[in-house]
Amino acid sequence: MKNLLLFFFFSSQICFAQTLTNIPSFGTNPGNLSMHIYQPNGIVGSAPIVVVLHGCTQTAQQAADQTGWNKLADVNKFYVVYPEQSIFNNSNRCFNWFLSGDQEKIKAKIYLSNKW
Repeated sequence: MKNLLLFFFFSSQICFAQTLTNIPSFGTNPGNLSMHIYQPNGIVGSAPIVVVLHGCTQTAQQAADQTGWNKLADVNKFYVVYPEQSIFNNSNRCFNWFLSGDQEKIKAKIYLSNKW
């Protein structure tokens, strides 16, 4: 019975997972991060952007699956950007936002279109 419950749990997680689009080249990348994006159906032209940082030991896909931001984006029509930390920057994949040296403002432009 326990195995059957585990099967249904993991099957439901796979069914509800929403695939993110990897953006391989998005400009200057001094932190050597990966960028993934969720674009809801029905967005035409510009729309708001929400940036979601995953927790330590997580990936962008895990954060997308576990936070509910994509469902909110579907309802409210905004893009969700998921940067992903590299293990080469932090062995636990943590973003170092809590370190004062990593709190410098960076100018960045992200050009979003319907063509990824």
